[in-house]
Amino acid sequence: MHEKSATLLPNLLPNLLPNQLSKSLPTPLPSPWEQLLSDSPLLPPADFPTRVMAQVAHMPQAKTRALPLQRSAFYKITRLLQSLALTAAALAGFAQLVVFGFGVWSAGTAG
Repeated sequence: MHEKSATLLPNLLPNLLPNQLSKSLPTPLPSPWEQLLSDSPLLPPADFPTRVMAQVAHMPQAKTRALPLQRSAFYKITRLLQSLALTAAALAGFAQLVVFGFGVWSAGTAG
């Protein structure tokens, strides 16, 4: 059976490859697209940067203001809860490290 499939494979390849290649090759682009792609890219006018910068200079500037310090009771409670959550997560991570180290030590000494 293995020899039979080996002899059929070279006979099938010439029939399969042209069909597969014709399906995988891209179709040529239409004529207007080819013409647009062959043209050189558009260049801006010589005075373009000066005109744009002149318009930018005449635009009104947005007013910036500093953010006020958040010292309300809600802000303080939120910061306290965030720090407690971070501390609890750090302790849980440290506990995981200790348990892992103990597991490695016990497996190593059980021998």
